[in-house]
Amino acid sequence: MGSLKQQQVIVHNCDFISWFPSPIESVCFDPSGNKVVLGRKNGTLEIWSLDNKFCFQELKMLGSGIDLGLRQVSWFQTIRPNQKTRDRIFTAYLNATILEYDVSTLTPKHSIDSYGGAVWAISPSPTGEYLGVACHDGKLRIFDLREDIVLLRTIQISTKERLLSVCWHPTPSENRIYCGGVGSIHVCNPNKSTELLRIALNDDPMIWTLLALKDNTLISGSSHNKTEFWDGEMGNWLSSFTQHQSDVLTLATNTHEDLIFSTSLDGRIALYMLTKEGGRQRWVFSNVFRQQNFDINTMTYDKGGRLVIGGLEGSLGFILMSNIYSQPVTNSKGKNTNLQNNEMESPLYYRNLLHGSLMPFPHISPITLSRATRQLLFHHDSHLELWMLPPVENAAEILDVEMKEDGDDEDVKRQRKVGRTKFELSLRNQRPIHCSSLSPDGKWLAFCELSEVRLYRLSRRTTDNKISVESHRIPSKIQGLSANRVAFSPDSLHLVVATRLGYVVIYNLAKGSFFVFRHFDDDAEKRGAIVTLAFSSNSSLLAVGDLRNHIVIYNIHNREKVAVPSLESQHSALGFQLDSDNLVIATCSNEIYVFGVSRERFEFHRQLTIKNPKEWKLDFRSAPWIGIFMNAKNPEMIYVYSHDSVSAISGYYWQQNYEFRNNLFVDFVTEDELVVVRRDWMEIVKTLPAPIARKRFGRG
Repeated sequence: MGSLKQQQVIVHNCDFISWFPSPIESVCFDPSGNKVVLGRKNGTLEIWSLDNKFCFQELKMLGSGIDLGLRQVSWFQTIRPNQKTRDRIFTAYLNATILEYDVSTLTPKHSIDSYGGAVWAISPSPTGEYLGVACHDGKLRIFDLREDIVLLRTIQISTKERLLSVCWHPTPSENRIYCGGVGSIHVCNPNKSTELLRIALNDDPMIWTLLALKDNTLISGSSHNKTEFWDGEMGNWLSSFTQHQSDVLTLATNTHEDLIFSTSLDGRIALYMLTKEGGRQRWVFSNVFRQQNFDINTMTYDKGGRLVIGGLEGSLGFILMSNIYSQPVTNSKGKNTNLQNNEMESPLYYRNLLHGSLMPFPHISPITLSRATRQLLFHHDSHLELWMLPPVENAAEILDVEMKEDGDDEDVKRQRKVGRTKFELSLRNQRPIHCSSLSPDGKWLAFCELSEVRLYRLSRRTTDNKISVESHRIPSKIQGLSANRVAFSPDSLHLVVATRLGYVVIYNLAKGSFFVFRHFDDDAEKRGAIVTLAFSSNSSLLAVGDLRNHIVIYNIHNREKVAVPSLESQHSALGFQLDSDNLVIATCSNEIYVFGVSRERFEFHRQLTIKNPKEWKLDFRSAPWIGIFMNAKNPEMIYVYSHDSVSAISGYYWQQNYEFRNNLFVDFVTEDELVVVRRDWMEIVKTLPAPIARKRFGRG
């Protein structure tokens, strides 16, 4: 690799893409506490890995993609009859459906009817053998998850209103399950289908959330802005707090169960602590803080002291609570004004409380580029847009970009804001689009639904110079494989369909034939959904990466394959260097690997340092790389981009440019033209409803 050198580049700054994130409705940690699964309002599920510096999105568009009224996501373990544990993901919807997803392949596995209308909440038992479901008809249903998912029993609740929340007692031997509705909280025995206790509340508030502790304390959050503590065994009221300005939607506790967190639509997080006085315990309000300005719909807490929240703005916020410490309050008592400790009123203090947000921009770009026709294809949830980049006519628009070896920022003088739409392709059945691709010559367009692959041929009419679309039939054997990624070869002769089940289908566009690679071993549990694809410049080599960090290079001509040695950090992007068989691998830990396929060894490795002196896993100024691209003028240069920067790497020189932020896609159109597709975050915030007004000191 050579040194960095000066280069003149024309930058097409495209900010006309109308992309909006969907609000987060539910978040949940996996049993190990290393990953977070979140569900969005449009039915999409996303899994984020915490082992990879808390900033790698494993999968996008896992769910239905259409607004089905997603209410809750739950990730837990079930003990099998052979004493083996199995991770399971369940989602609940307002259309009376409960879905289970296969964790290894990330595909819908079972669909269950609630038999009681809309599902407002679900909760697994402490052992994961049963699932409690709060239904719209006012009945609590228990499903058996040990073998097949079957309805075990229905508990008739003494209310005619809907049930909105449900939770189990954390101790399996207690055999108690709690549910809340409109104006009442109910305590039931799941084994006998009987209601043990009913707690009636004044003015009929809606109980949005419940949380049970091991010491039989029950906490509720209601539509009256109250967080209330109860005796879960006898039903006695213990204490009540009104620290929010709107409905309390979510509750969470730490491992020792001495801290309680509550969130609301007012965007604030309230903290309560358990104090001791004379051998007695009671809950007191400690503090309130704000991490997001808009509604907070959900929250979860893990064993490592991380509090994760999500809400209306769509970003995944986190707060590291492990550095919170308690300090007794000192006060004056008596004439001698001696300072004495008052453990009863000791609040929690915060020193360097670390927090941040994971932006909701997609980690797999929804945009592809056709250099021959200068077109950009962008897919929404249910339609596609094709944009045209106009040719460069004014030489004064050329930008003088100097790649300096000392690591300084580039000198970007002007940028072009260009682009115009050509046509929009909408789907009649409104099925969600999971991925799409445009061939390099601009003559083919492909996109994938949940279980179907669509292929179209594009041609330009000579009469009116408009683009016509013609559907192309794909063999039925390719359909139904749960396609997850599609891509065209650089010569536009082959279409690649990668599935969530680990299959790679190579389809010849001219001959109509295809063959299949199997990207997994015989062990079905080792399967992983394929998330990354990359072709070599001569269209002979195909690199494939899955969620289990297995990377394999296939030769589509002789069908041989080469496996890349395992990497410590999860890979986030793949790309081949021009006119070579060197595969460039970018990881979430800001590492670059160059793997020589012919020699079957790593030719280059670079660990990029972080300028922030703090522990960088909490520094979100450096987002993970999501794309790799090359330039024929500088073939030795490796270009990578993330949501907040564009970097150039050559040998041991690394130059990073923060001029381009909120990036959705970056690539070279020609040797001297760079296209940057961005989405301004402030434009997204402007479309959100106004948050609840805050009272400020000195203002009316």
